Amino acid sequence: MDINEVLMPFRAQVYQYVGDEIVVTWPESEGLKNQFCINFYFACKNQFIAKTEYYLKNYDLLPEFKAGIHGGRVTAVEIGEVKRDIAYHGDTLNTAARIRSVCNEYHKDFLASEYIFTKVKPGQSIKTEPLGMIQLKGKMAKVGIVSLESI
Repeated sequence: MDINEVLMPFRAQVYQYVGDEIVVTWPESEGLKNQFCINFYFACKNQFIAKTEYYLKNYDLLPEFKAGIHGGRVTAVEIGEVKRDIAYHGDTLNTAARIRSVCNEYHKDFLASEYIFTKVKPGQSIKTEPLGMIQLKGKMAKVGIVSLESI
């Protein structure tokens, strides 16, 4: 619910909830505008930090999360007859999920593909670290990955 408060200012759209994960998307032009696709992650972290007292009092912990970001073409299709849904298909979503899946391996919380990194150019308040070409599970070709963290 706290992440929902951050969605609108960054023009993010929830595609789906998967267990304890949330998949957020943007049309590329919206996500790149004002670095929304990058700044959204840090705004979510700040939202949790702002509510530290609440989380500690009620849950005895502060939520933590990891994220992977990638860009590219996605096909949207409407599926179902009785219960309709919009489904996104394509390598872009899979690659973003695979990028997120290697966060622990590299001891990082937020990783981006070089593809999206070269389009966004994060501001001076964000420290970047190229991690090189990484072989992601299920991918034939290695993907360039960059770590992003707030300074």
